Amino acid sequence: MDNNLYKIKQLLANTDLSPEDQKALYVMFSAKDDAELEPVVELFVEQPESVMLINDNFKAKKAAVLAKDKSLWDKAINDEVATLEQLTKSKKS
Repeated sequence: MDNNLYKIKQLLANTDLSPEDQKALYVMFSAKDDAELEPVVELFVEQPESVMLINDNFKAKKAAVLAKDKSLWDKAINDEVATLEQLTKSKKS
């Protein structure tokens, strides 16, 4: 297991996410290489609340895809952009 993926697994285990949600996020992140995961680890360490935000967004996207609903997808993307802007502002503060 790559180092950053292992760190993410440990960070997810220390959240209030259900085991199913932890596994879903872990599987999603496992598709990335170790270098791509470094900013994720930094974000989760610096802003632990971001784990829940990312999980909520992931679930919203998954629901939109399963429902084949473009308006739900667009809402999930718009919410994601707003969340990323919020996290970026928080990080700079």
